[in-house]
Amino acid sequence: MSVAHHEAETNKRVMALPRTWDGKSDDALADIASRAGESFTPRLSCVMTDDGISSVTDMVTYLEWGYALGYRRFIFRTCSEIPDGFKKPTDYSVYNDRNARSIEPLSSEFQRLRDAELIFRQRKSDSKVDVFRWRDAVIDLDESSEELDPDGKIRRLNVMPDGVVYTSWISPTSNLFADDRPIVKRSAAKENLRVLS
Repeated sequence: MSVAHHEAETNKRVMALPRTWDGKSDDALADIASRAGESFTPRLSCVMTDDGISSVTDMVTYLEWGYALGYRRFIFRTCSEIPDGFKKPTDYSVYNDRNARSIEPLSSEFQRLRDAELIFRQRKSDSKVDVFRWRDAVIDLDESSEELDPDGKIRRLNVMPDGVVYTSWISPTSNLFADDRPIVKRSAAKENLRVLS
């Protein structure tokens, strides 16, 4: 469940929800958490921003809120770093740049909490992940970045809401199937992007 903030109004603003919808209520979120079982593990997912959750103090408040609703899995993601050659001049990319942060200081501070125990750490060139046990909950702290593709191999497929399959989200024109080409061209035209034929 993607929820950027435990306070409904802040969450609505940060997630840019439609004016007519306030997002999932606490009761609805608690109902989803109550359905956890062997084949379903609900998780609260929070992208950290200056306008929402931005510090370890904020994280703990969010965790206390989600824990009281019944969640035992959480992930806090920092805004991804996008290489300059792939940035589009959009409000999203400007917002993303402004809110990008390293997990290192957050992770160090979180690890000092009395109830927190680091149980997994991964450092790769395009991602950093620290996983903590906090009480009986598991918390992921995730920082991802994108790298230039060194050899053109397909390593990731993303299916977008319009059904178009892309080989990488950092290139919105690198669609996989010829049938999707017209949709890609229309989408690119809206954003003044050049599609190679």
